[in-house]
Amino acid sequence: MNNNLFAREFRRNTLSLIVWTIILTFLIAATMSVYPTFLGNQSKIMGMLSLIPKEALQFKGISNFSDLLSVLGFYAVNNIIYMLVIGSVYSIVLSSNILLKEEYNKTAEYLLTRPVTRSEIFLSKLAVIAINVFILNLITTIVGFIFIELVK
Repeated sequence: MNNNLFAREFRRNTLSLIVWTIILTFLIAATMSVYPTFLGNQSKIMGMLSLIPKEALQFKGISNFSDLLSVLGFYAVNNIIYMLVIGSVYSIVLSSNILLKEEYNKTAEYLLTRPVTRSEIFLSKLAVIAINVFILNLITTIVGFIFIELVK
């Protein structure tokens, strides 16, 4: 792994990481702000949920309705889907941008003429992808736990 290439790619993609983290944080905050209202209208919501087929509830991950009444169950049912889908989209976009940006900017030829092997280039870029996805997951998990504590 080349430290200079790693640092350059990490700096280049920091703004993207910040934007995606803000988006996920906003979605978590918006979803968790609904929980007190959800808890206040639980009888109406339970009546509506009883009309849904059991297979659809199992697909959503709801084994019984008491799961939804707890703040952790509400968080798990509603926010985990956002985190998985948006986190996956972020990792796909980041991977394609990091790996294809050299061709787009026409710097791939220059990079390959430097005394750096292709595997070092690939491992440096792969490390940036892994660390960015880890940071996104870490921050959104911490924000999720903070909002769980706030709405208890």
